[in-house]
Amino acid sequence: SSTEGWSADFKKKIILGTSSYHNMKSTVKLLIKENNVKAYRTLVSLDFQHSLKVLPDKQVFSLSFLGCKDIDISHDELHDELKVELKKVLEFCSLAEDTNLVITNFNPKNIYNYELSHPSYGTAEIRFDFKSDTIKSEGEINLRNIPIGDQYYRFHSKVSLSELVGDFQLQNGSGEKKSGKASISDGKFNFYVPGEPKFDKEVILDQQQINMLSDFRSVYEELLKIKNSAHYFGGMPVHQGEILKKDILSIYNKLDPSPVKSFKVIGKRFYRGREVVILKTIFDMDFLRNNIKYSRTDPLSTDMFLYIDRNTGTPVYIDLNFDFVQSKEESFKFKLEMNTDFSSAIIKTTKDELNKSNAGDITTRLKKLKELEDQGLITKEDAARKRKEILESL
Repeated sequence: SSTEGWSADFKKKIILGTSSYHNMKSTVKLLIKENNVKAYRTLVSLDFQHSLKVLPDKQVFSLSFLGCKDIDISHDELHDELKVELKKVLEFCSLAEDTNLVITNFNPKNIYNYELSHPSYGTAEIRFDFKSDTIKSEGEINLRNIPIGDQYYRFHSKVSLSELVGDFQLQNGSGEKKSGKASISDGKFNFYVPGEPKFDKEVILDQQQINMLSDFRSVYEELLKIKNSAHYFGGMPVHQGEILKKDILSIYNKLDPSPVKSFKVIGKRFYRGREVVILKTIFDMDFLRNNIKYSRTDPLSTDMFLYIDRNTGTPVYIDLNFDFVQSKEESFKFKLEMNTDFSSAIIKTTKDELNKSNAGDITTRLKKLKELEDQGLITKEDAARKRKEILESL
């Protein structure tokens, strides 16, 4: 159980750490339980390895996709829609195995660098620079066996958000360059490259797309002020009952609606030898009922718990459950579960975090020592000697 053995005695704030780590391995499983059968069975299992380097001026997150296993879509009981989705996962696994992604966030400059590499397909690197009214991007794409823009593999662009106009430049392997312009006006998206008629396009936008662009401009300044992501918790002060990430998620949901509204701190525990803080996800249930359907089924109930590693501020365990009921005889329970293996991980505790952790631990030990002395369970001499040892450990 996600909350088994947890402690709710957590009213004093603690600060989640921002320590770097290397080579955590996480496994994500999708499981199903049908018609009140006791045991879940695994439909698919995906393995990842990830690292995080936290420096004063940047964060570097690395993610490697190690591949899939336990893929099982042969059962007749599965809905056709679910079989289609699982086949897509199977295709993704075959294509993406051994892919590496490195994301570098330069703080507080709002510059993000994305590096993608695959031993068979090559590399791609894209850099975004977010300013108050402009977004600049540049990149180099060296992908094999994937035709992209007739081998135009370098690009630069600059987009004005107030005018919704962008200029860009493409360059191919021989150094030939092409410049173009993209703009949005009167409900149309226009794309023009002189001398390249096949690139010239005029696309009529629907009302939903126009509204999305309008929303993006209105919330862009708010996004620039927010330095943390929606799913990284390092450096956050937390205590039992506190609601986290509500503001940032409300902004993101204006651009890309999702059912996740916020996270509630419900306690702490130990998970595989590491102290974690337990969060319960707060969902928009109306959004779920309107957007997650298989055949005639609707979500009957759902819950999601996250374990956040206290030292690194990183989610290390996820337990997401959906219960569907189609009739009295037919029901389905889906579980998405992520577990993390720390056996090969290297976690670097910063000096400040180590001092904070030690200080809290020492306070508890000194208090317990005083209780033992007051109760006459140890002599004053033993208590004094032990007290000296504890203080010297600082």
